[in-house]
Amino acid sequence: MNAATALFREALRTCGGPVDLIGPGGAVAVTAALQPASLSPTGPDTHHPAPPGWVNRARYLYIGPPDHPLADITHIRQGEQTFAVLRAETWRIGDTPHHIWALLEAIPGANP
Repeated sequence: MNAATALFREALRTCGGPVDLIGPGGAVAVTAALQPASLSPTGPDTHHPAPPGWVNRARYLYIGPPDHPLADITHIRQGEQTFAVLRAETWRIGDTPHHIWALLEAIPGANP
């Protein structure tokens, strides 16, 4: 493990929280960071900056450990809130996976 990956994992342990990754094989508990995504009120694909304080509570950003890719994950649950994975990518430093980045959408009332 390189120094950047070790620093990231320590930051995730400090700033992240418990999350369940739910897939065909059941649930796996990991430590990850979730936060509401700030999106423009004119649409998520417009690249306009959002006004200060404007947050779309339907979309969230996920940063998680590289050893748990989201390819087969159907839902992510944090506490009572459940999310669908809209897009996920593995970020690398050289050939080493560094973290998983994802855009999630909140599913109101879902409880898989």
